[in-house]
Amino acid sequence: AYQYGSSGSTPPQACDLNGDQAVNVVDLQTLVSAVLVGFGGRDLNKDGAANVGDVQFLVNVILGTQNCQ
Repeated sequence: AYQYGSSGSTPPQACDLNGDQAVNVVDLQTLVSAVLVGFGGRDLNKDGAANVGDVQFLVNVILGTQNCQ
């Protein structure tokens, strides 16, 4: 999980859905729940919709293979 300040870079606030200053599985659960109930969530991958693509994007951020902008 990404922790603020761990790399000296700007924190990925867009991916910290619960505001606890960490991007982790709790944020993923929040996003999955929002997408499943049709509430939407956040369009993290900036494709114009909050959907399963954003869930995959957040998984990649948590795994460290993608950056949250």
